[in-house]
Formats: sequence, structure tokens, C-alpha cells
Amino acid sequence: MPAKRHALLFPVPLLAIALFLLLDLEGCLSRPSGWIYDAVFRLRPPAAASREILLLDVDDRAVAVTGAWPWTADVIADGLVQLKEFEADRVVFDLPLPETAAAASSAVSPAVNEAFDREFLLIGENIRTLFDGIRRGAVLPKDSPRFVDDLIGLVDTAKARLLGGIGKGDTDPDALLAGAMSAFDHAWIAWELRSDHMADPVPAALYGSARGYGFTVTVADPDGVLRRGLPVAERQGRYLEQAAFDALLDRLGSPSLQLDGQKLVLGGARPPGMPPRDIALDLTEDGHLLLDWPGAESDDGFRHLSWGDLAELDWLEQDLVAVLRAIDRSGLLAARGTALLDRYDDASILRDRMLAGDGSSVEAEWCDARERFFSLAEETLLPELGKGSTAGTGDATPPLLADARRILLDIRRSRTTLRGALEGSFCVVSLATHSVPGSLGRTPRGAVASGGSASAALVNTVLTGRRLAEIPRWCGKVLGVALSLLATIAVLRLGGLWTLLVGVLFITAAVTGSGGLFLATGWYLDPVVAAGSPALTCAALAAVKVLGRLPARRTLRNRFAPRVSRTSLRRLLSASAGTPVAGGERRVTVLYARIDGIHIAAGFGDPASVAAALNEHHAAMWRIIVGLDGTLGRAEGDTIEAYFGAPLDGADDQRRACLCAVRMQAAGKELAAQFLADRLIASPLAMRIGIASGTCLAGDLGMPGVAGYAVMGAARDAAMHLAAACERFGAATLASGPMWEEGGKELLARMLDRVLLPTDTGPVRCYELVAEMEGADKATVEAIGVFNEGLACFEGNDRVRAGELFQRVLDLLPGDGPAGVYAIRCRAGSYGSAAPLG
Repeated sequence: MPAKRHALLFPVPLLAIALFLLLDLEGCLSRPSGWIYDAVFRLRPPAAASREILLLDVDDRAVAVTGAWPWTADVIADGLVQLKEFEADRVVFDLPLPETAAAASSAVSPAVNEAFDREFLLIGENIRTLFDGIRRGAVLPKDSPRFVDDLIGLVDTAKARLLGGIGKGDTDPDALLAGAMSAFDHAWIAWELRSDHMADPVPAALYGSARGYGFTVTVADPDGVLRRGLPVAERQGRYLEQAAFDALLDRLGSPSLQLDGQKLVLGGARPPGMPPRDIALDLTEDGHLLLDWPGAESDDGFRHLSWGDLAELDWLEQDLVAVLRAIDRSGLLAARGTALLDRYDDASILRDRMLAGDGSSVEAEWCDARERFFSLAEETLLPELGKGSTAGTGDATPPLLADARRILLDIRRSRTTLRGALEGSFCVVSLATHSVPGSLGRTPRGAVASGGSASAALVNTVLTGRRLAEIPRWCGKVLGVALSLLATIAVLRLGGLWTLLVGVLFITAAVTGSGGLFLATGWYLDPVVAAGSPALTCAALAAVKVLGRLPARRTLRNRFAPRVSRTSLRRLLSASAGTPVAGGERRVTVLYARIDGIHIAAGFGDPASVAAALNEHHAAMWRIIVGLDGTLGRAEGDTIEAYFGAPLDGADDQRRACLCAVRMQAAGKELAAQFLADRLIASPLAMRIGIASGTCLAGDLGMPGVAGYAVMGAARDAAMHLAAACERFGAATLASGPMWEEGGKELLARMLDRVLLPTDTGPVRCYELVAEMEGADKATVEAIGVFNEGLACFEGNDRVRAGELFQRVLDLLPGDGPAGVYAIRCRAGSYGSAAPLG
């Protein structure tokens, strides 16, 4: 391709870069960028999850137990009190809290509905148990009044408890929640981050009672994957912390914050178990922190606990107290039952005081009262666990006492589990339910995760300290420009397919390089522009090359489709445009064939029959020529030319040309016999073929605009001269000595006299190509051997012996032309007649 055409290709990479920059500006590249990041992130070893982080999920189970979200403030307050009892270190409400209590008090709350369901379910189970005992005979008729009284007591207790639950609506839930936060002392609340203002919808009382506050924001990318978190945000000249990040800062000793470009420095931070130090966090261009997620495809890697576990424990405790009050009224436990209830009431009074503002002064006393209540309950109700139990005796355990024991065992197991999970934990409360749209996303490894999981991942990323940073995106764009120009230079002289393969190579190199850098150092370079720009450049250049070659390919197909085989045509089309068919000198092997007898047939036979026979003859010869990857040249009337080595070079042009001549003679003889038998012609046809090799001018030779590929030169003239010499020798196919040496030795041939050819300066020995070795009959093979022996005698001037041998050839092959010519020359006895023919 000329240098001027090369220069015209260089705008292509610039257009490719411009297109990718436009797509990036419109956000169309965010999804492929995310897919590549996720694929590379999966290859990175998972980060270690901090054991102090616990996700307290408002999940489907919690919604099933407590009611649909949003909940009332008193439900959240009850849970916060439980976290205090089980010694959670700190809790972050990474979800919007109820705005006011008005909406909650306007209707019966889901919690009250749930309470009705639970109470009546308990009553139904006790009735079913009583009647089942009577049916089986476990409860005697004389004892049934006592059990009926127990059931009536349960009904009264449930009624009182339900009325009390409804009566809670008269209290201020916001004040209750504020008191619970003040008592917990290490609670953080969150509000929605908005772009237009900083106002928060949460009541001001909560801010006064919470340890801290911050924003909550869903950081999922458009494809729903949680890849980054926003630790700080700037609003109205102030920097605001994300709620979980603010709690982490408190955990790290309230270090100073310094935002320096794309680095957020925590000055003087005190990580757990480590001396004070500065922690530098690498932020993205938009201020986010890439999250170093633990876990795998099945989970986000953090410990999880459902809020439903807290709610179920609260319901179990209320059930236990209700049963204890029924037992107290029935006198089953005598004074021990009253003591149990007194301790529970003492703890409840202390709880109310703690929530009313006496937190620090009564906190220890409340915890001690709670422990003493459950300790006495185990001693009283579970004799196998306590000492000196005064539980009732007898063969049958009263239903109330059995219920109390069952509930207490469930409470004991639940409290042990919750204490093990919550003690010393950094709790993040978040929505993780399918009932709230948008509350769930995915980690880069494909695990389901909530917004709270992303907050936990942000905290964990800071605590683990593994570098995870994003190289500025403009670096990827600059790299894309450089790679696009480099790709353009690399494919200037390549074809369309190779150009596409180079594009694939650049994609692979860019993505692999970006991934390797990320895995080795933690620095991530978005490879979409860097890989896509050279790939699009190569694709566009391949299209330009293919489209640019279409007219030339069409012309090439029209010129050579009738002249060459399909294989040769494909080779022509796949070669560089114009190169194989450009006019010029090249070494060519020329086969020239002349059909003898056609003029007589045309003069005396039916013209239509002669034309049909001639067309069929030409078609048969064409099939042989292209079958040996030759090129059909001039084919006019009684002459046929075939070229081997033009327009495409071949490794064995001479061999294929010699083989083509022999096969053409064999097919011609069969056709001549068929034409005579079908009476298409009146006289037999014969072909005279000459083969020579040399330098010729090849190309479109003739009238401009008329498609015709031909050669001119010494090799063609020599082939024509040999075809003419066939008549003098009585031969069918003649090849020069050098031609026979290079391509005819595998054929059955005989040596003839020397002739003068345009390709040589002196006389050259010629050979008649008779047949293929495998197809020759024994008589022919024997006759050729005898002829060669006779020619040796003839040239040795032993004319008598030569004449005998030539006569023997005629006996083997009656009518053999060369044997007849030499037999006459032997009888003439003149050496001059054997001189080279010119």
C-alpha cells in the first residue's frame, strides 16, 4: 500500500478514541468496566473479615416475626436494650429510622397484630394438650377442674398482656428510642444523603442521645454490584462522614481527617492492638473507596444475625412472664413464684428508669437484676440445672409448669447464642429483605449483600489495611490513544483477518496487563478504553481494507474465475491486491496445443455439430488444466494455451505442465473416437502439444477493457515451435530437454532429435511425452524402450541395426509416427537428413 494511503489510515484510531470517550462520557462503558473489574477481583485472594464486625439484618425472617418495615420506634428501642444487655460494643443503624410517631399511632401496629396471633396460638396449643391428655387417660376426670382453672388463668393473662401492648401506643416512641440510645451510649444513626441539602428527617432528640451520626447511601453501581463505598462527602463546605465510617473513627480513637487529593489520611489512628499511626486511604476520582470484600460467591464473608432472633427472644420472655403470673395465681410455686415475678418487676422498673435518663446510674443494677431473675427462674423451674428446686411433684406435670419450663429452656438457648454473637461486636443494622425494593445487591464475587454489608466492607477495608486503589481514568484514556496508534502502525501492511487478530492481541494484552497489575499491587487501571480503542481501531482498519479491496476482488474474480481452479482463485483473492496479476516479466511454463483436423471437419461437416464437438473438446481440456492448478490462457478455435507459474508461482510448474499434456492427449484421443462414433465430425482429430519454460511478459495483453490474461515471450514461442515440430517427427507432445529433466522424468518418454528453440542459443534435445507410467500398457513400454535403443544406434551411425529396431517398434505400435520417420531416414542412408531441425 503506498505511503499516501497509509497516511489516510491514521484518522481511524483518532475516531475510535473519540467514540470511546463519548461512550464513557455517556456512561455506556460502566457495565463492561464493572464486568472486567469483577472478573479480576475474583482472582484476588479474599480479605480476612474482622471478627468484631456483625451484620444485624432486618431480613425476611425479622419481617415475618416483627411485621413489615418500617417498624415503630419502640420496636427498635426494645432491640437496642437487648444489645445493651448482651454487651455489644457499638451499633450503627445503617438505615433510615422512623421519622415521627404519628404514623405509627394512627393504626394498629404490625407488632400488635403479631402479638394477637402468638397469644391465641399459645392458648390453642394448651387446649389441644389438655384434651389430648384426657383422651389418653393421662389426666383423670377428677383433676380436670384444676387444669381448666389453669387455662382460664392463661386466657386472663393473655388478655391483660394484649391490652398492655395496645396501651403502649400512648407513650412517645421517639422518646423511648432516644432513651434506649442514650442508655446504650455507643449508637450511631444515619440519614439519607441528598445532593441539594443537609437537612435530616430524623427527630432532633435522637441526635442528642446518639453517640454519633452520618449519612447512609446506596453505593451499588448501575448493574447492582457493590464495588465502592463513600467514606466522606462534601456538602455546603462541610465534610460529612458515612455513619459506619464515623463509628469506625470512634473505634480508632477519633483520629484527625485530612483529605489530600485522592488520599484520605486518618492521623494518629489507634487500630485494635496496634500503636498509633497514620492510615492513608486511596480514593477514586469521585471520592469513593474500593471495597476489599471478604467471602466468596456464596456469602459476603461477614457474620450475620437476624433482628428476628432479638424479637423472638422478647416474645419468649413475655410468654414466660405471662405463664409465671398464671402460676402465681394458681399457687403452684407458692412463694418462689412471687419472688420470681418480684425480681422481674424490679428489673422492669430499672429498665424504665434507664430509658428515662438514669442510664449510667442504674445500668449495672438493671443488668444484675436481669441476671438474678433468670438465675432464680432456672433454679425454680429446671431442677436438673438448679439446686433445691421446689417444682411440683407427682406423676403429671401441670400444663402451666410444663409451658414455663419449655419457654425457659428456649430462652436459655437463645440468650447463650445471642451473647456469643453480640458480645464486643461492631454491629451494623441494615435492611436485607426482599420486601423492600433496592435493599439487596451483589458483591463483585456474586454473593447477595445489603447496603449494610457494603458499610461493613468499608470498615473492614480500613481495618485490614490492604491496598486497593484505582488509577485515574485519564491514564487509561492516554494508554488507549497510544495503543491505538501503535496498532495502526502494526497492521499497515497486514490483511483484514490478520488486522482483526492484532486487535484481539491488543485486547488480551491490555486486560491481562491491567489484571496482573491489580493482583500484584492492588492498583486497578480500568482497561475498557485502553483495550477497546485499539480493538475498535483494528476492526475499523480491517473493514477499510476489506471494503477497499472489494472492487479489486470483484474484478479479479471476473477475470480469473473461468481460467483457474477454485483453490487458485482463493489464493488470488487472499493475496495482496494487484500483486499477483500485475503486468510484468515472470518465469512461466507454457503449454501450447493445436488441434489438427478441425479445419477439414469445419469445411465438410455440419457447422453446428463441429461447433458442439469443438466446445466439448475445449471444456474437457479446461477441466484437466485447472485440475492441475494451471491457468487457461488463449483458447481460440483450434489452439489452447495453458500457463503454469502465472499469475501465481508454483513449486512444481514443469511437472504439472508435463502431466497436463499427457492427460490432455489421453482425453483428446477418447473424445476423437467418440466424435467419430457419434458422427459429429467426418475426419479424426489430433492434438500437437509443445511445452517450454522461460521468462515471459504476463498480464492483460490486448485491447483495453477486454478481460484477457495471456503471456508473450520466448517460452511461448518455443512451445509453439515444439508443437509445430510434432508434425515433422510424427509425435503428439514435445518438450525440451531441460523441461523433461525438471518435470517429465516420472512419465513414459522417448528421446528425439535436437531442435533450435527461441529459449536457447543452440540446438536442444527434445523428448516426446508418451503416457503416464502407471497407465501405459506393456506393448507401449516395450516399444519406447526399443525406440530409444534404435535412436542410440542411429546416432552411432549403425543404420542397419537402427532400422531393424525402428521396424520392431512399428510392429509393436503400428502407425507410430516417430518410428516411421526414423525408419525412412535409416533407409535413405543419408546422415544429413538426421541433422538438427530448425
